[in-house]
Amino acid sequence: MGALGTSPSSEPRRSAMAGRDPIEDLPAVRKPRLRTGVVIPCYRVSAQILGVLEQIGPTVERIYVVDDACPEKTGALVRDSCHDPRVHVIFNPKNAGVGGAVIEGYKAALRDGMDIIVKLDGDGQMDPVLIPDLVGPIADGEADYTKGTASTASIESARCLDCESWAMRCSH
Repeated sequence: MGALGTSPSSEPRRSAMAGRDPIEDLPAVRKPRLRTGVVIPCYRVSAQILGVLEQIGPTVERIYVVDDACPEKTGALVRDSCHDPRVHVIFNPKNAGVGGAVIEGYKAALRDGMDIIVKLDGDGQMDPVLIPDLVGPIADGEADYTKGTASTASIESARCLDCESWAMRCSH
């Protein structure tokens, strides 16, 4: 053996990896599947809620229907008529308004370990088929927050750059 990495009668030895991208040889790395929950505050939506629930696709792991002391007893209707095992009905003892109902749903979703929470109205004005479009930028690490706009059918995404700064993007 001559100089390091050479033999007397040959060119310098080359690594078996020379000229190859080592990343290409690694097995595909799978992103962990993020758990998605949907919160639906309910007050006077008994005529629409079952149809909304039927349209929620398999990307959603849990659905939280929050009956906000609804005089139509929407929560009881869902509990008795919807047989989707993903659906959990929460009953507010007193009407807390849409904000209070959403907070109760968020609390339940966080207790259950949901990574992404989608707020959906129970009256059908938001299309549940668009949930994967809303969740996609978050799951892909492109956004920390997305918001669907019912009136324009657009989706806005925000990526938190730091605690004080948000970059807004609108995708269609």
